[in-house]
Amino acid sequence: MCVTGEIKQQLGSSQMHVSRLISRCCDRVREQVMRDGAQDGGTARACGETRRTV
Repeated sequence: MCVTGEIKQQLGSSQMHVSRLISRCCDRVREQVMRDGAQDGGTARACGETRRTV
């Protein structure tokens, strides 16, 4: 079973609602990472961003 399905069972909510909650949480984390990056001169990376090697 997928993670949203497991959470759905624990919360007693629909899988769509759980998916929206997870999405909202990820948005908040992404915003915080971006805010922290702006405060420390841009060294923080956004979720999913990869580092390039040359």
